[in-house]
Amino acid sequence: MLYYHVIVDLDIGGAEMMLLNLLKNIRDTENHIVISLKSKGKLLNDFKAIGIQVIELGMTKSLIGSIRALGNLNRLIRNDITLVAWMYHGVAIGLLFKLIKRNIRLISNIRHSDVGFLNNRLNTYVILRLIGFLSNRIDTIIYNGDKARVNHNNIGYLPQNEIVIGNGVDISRFRTIDPKDRYTNWRNKRKKLLTVSRFHKIKGIEILIEALAMLKNELGFDYFEITLIGSALDDGNEELMQLISKNNLKENVILHGIQDNIQYYYEQGDIFILPSISEAFPNVLIEAMAGGLICISTAVGDVPKILGSEFLVSPGNKIELAFKISEILSISTSRAIEIGENNQEIIQKKFDIKNIIETYTYVLEGKHRVV
Repeated sequence: MLYYHVIVDLDIGGAEMMLLNLLKNIRDTENHIVISLKSKGKLLNDFKAIGIQVIELGMTKSLIGSIRALGNLNRLIRNDITLVAWMYHGVAIGLLFKLIKRNIRLISNIRHSDVGFLNNRLNTYVILRLIGFLSNRIDTIIYNGDKARVNHNNIGYLPQNEIVIGNGVDISRFRTIDPKDRYTNWRNKRKKLLTVSRFHKIKGIEILIEALAMLKNELGFDYFEITLIGSALDDGNEELMQLISKNNLKENVILHGIQDNIQYYYEQGDIFILPSISEAFPNVLIEAMAGGLICISTAVGDVPKILGSEFLVSPGNKIELAFKISEILSISTSRAIEIGENNQEIIQKKFDIKNIIETYTYVLEGKHRVV
């Protein structure tokens, strides 16, 4: 069986990293081809390095460019393949070819939990609703979290052909420091906070900055620094720079933008913070937990099933977040070590990439019964 994985691009993101991890560990990689709708991407060479054929369609925003890319894709797709579509735009294109070439098998990967109008771009919202209308044409829908499954079912996605497969993490890649070593000098050190995200309203970066301002200017905790990693989290973002300046955090915030060696930053951190307004199943949270970091998160998506309630705050609530950070900054060294070790144990038991890949393989091969 030949598998075509259709994805918008190969820049760094949760879906792209999951696809890369899947193909790193799956059997018969020669039968898997990645089709990127756009050209290039920071992960392109990573896919090629593991022997995966990547076909770049070079789709652009122009109508002519899109038609040309779809024509090229039409010439590639045979009737006897399995088309694995990633995220809404990939799924929409997968459905188009399912309608044209009825014999292909279509597996859709949906990795988003917020289906509301307000937190989605208009074109994304139209596409996700259209997919729901045509979901009876999809052979299998894979959700990366139960919250995502429920929310999509509520707007008409058929439940008969679905399965939830959570994200997984390569534990050996991130479990590089023992929490006993990480938190040895916990009480006396300048605390290193870390957020890996991107600058978008649903990611809650503004809420995080305001919470940190409250932590520093009102609660009296100023012996900390926070490193922000991800798209537009750099000094070229004028809106972000003004936000940092306005909240008197220039001496506390370090901006590094997009980084390839993300595990290095996990190694340097003490507390990982996920301030998102919406998530399905955040990869970065389980990566940080695998590294043995103390983690604080908003209670979004499937996060409450990953992280204990002691470390959760309401999404969009800067006051809760500020007080939760101050609470964690005040814990003892022994408690810090205990939390780090507990987080590693949770990931080891539930989210080892090897177990996740095994389930994916069964689904791809048609051996796993979906309900």
